[in-house]
Amino acid sequence: MTTVVVQSRIKPEVKEKAERVLDAIGLSMGDAIRIFLQQVANTGGLPFVPTAKRPNATTDEALAEFNAGIRHSFTGLQAILDEPDEE
Repeated sequence: MTTVVVQSRIKPEVKEKAERVLDAIGLSMGDAIRIFLQQVANTGGLPFVPTAKRPNATTDEALAEFNAGIRHSFTGLQAILDEPDEE
């Protein structure tokens, strides 16, 4: 089968993070790119919905509280909804 070379420029930190993930699931960078391009060809579009990586400020704050050991207890959904906002 004849093949062609595809080149792309990418930030080193993105490449390193991607390589760690791909290594963990047993794929090379080349394998992942081939799979991606095959899926683009198969579906006629991106094989995923592009999203922003960062959570919003409220989620960031909740994660920081959780990581700091701050826990909130509630007796039910209504108690959560009734909690006053601290702003």
